[in-house]
Amino acid sequence: MISLRPLVPLAVSFAILFGVSFLPSDESWSEIHQAERLTVCAPREMGPLVTRDREKPGFEIELLREAASRMGLTITVTQNAAMNREYNPTNWRISRANCRVIVGGIRDNVWSRSLLELTAPYLLSEWTWVHKGEAAWPPESVAFAPGTFSLDRVALAQSLIRAGVDALPMQNVDDLVEAFTQGEISSAITESTIAAAHFDTSEFSLSPVPNGPAATGLSFGFWKGDTTLRRQMDATLADLKADGTVAKLAENYGLTVR
Repeated sequence: MISLRPLVPLAVSFAILFGVSFLPSDESWSEIHQAERLTVCAPREMGPLVTRDREKPGFEIELLREAASRMGLTITVTQNAAMNREYNPTNWRISRANCRVIVGGIRDNVWSRSLLELTAPYLLSEWTWVHKGEAAWPPESVAFAPGTFSLDRVALAQSLIRAGVDALPMQNVDDLVEAFTQGEISSAITESTIAAAHFDTSEFSLSPVPNGPAATGLSFGFWKGDTTLRRQMDATLADLKADGTVAKLAENYGLTVR
């Protein structure tokens, strides 16, 4: 009797391919191109990436606006307060009806990619050591204000423990700035784009936390399945990076593209 077992994997593969042929095609770029408008969800305030200043709306908003313009589109931004409270896309209560692209410090990591399609990173973000004057690492203690960015706090804590540094949590970055102003602290750790927005390098020294967690990329987020739209944005961002536009926009906000 002839065994059919060797044919089972082939049959399964054929069934999968047959099923995929019935999935709806990705018309995301075609839809947006026809509408000539790209809807965007962003936090209310996440300087310097997103701000409330009409003249300087934030690095990510300006970058997205320039990219959209080159794609023949305009953008409409909807602000979402939930995005300021926590980095958790599942709790932001947004959908395709609200926006087709999501900005506001979207991390290029495994968890984000499980929820969204992401562009190639256009900027790096990392834990930054901020201090005044001459200072040697490690200090005895540092003030700590993480913001809402989803950097690895556990890895940072482990790094500080190994270095023998005590972390003194502060409620937000405004408290951090005030503590420096009042002379209450001389050393702090926060996220790099937050540090760039709040601390003048003529007065403060900013550098990556020695032996700290690796930097992660920031990306624009798209809904799963909007692959053609994401690819179009990726191609446009690559052009903007190549001609120096990304670096120029970043410089306007005290950021450095590496």
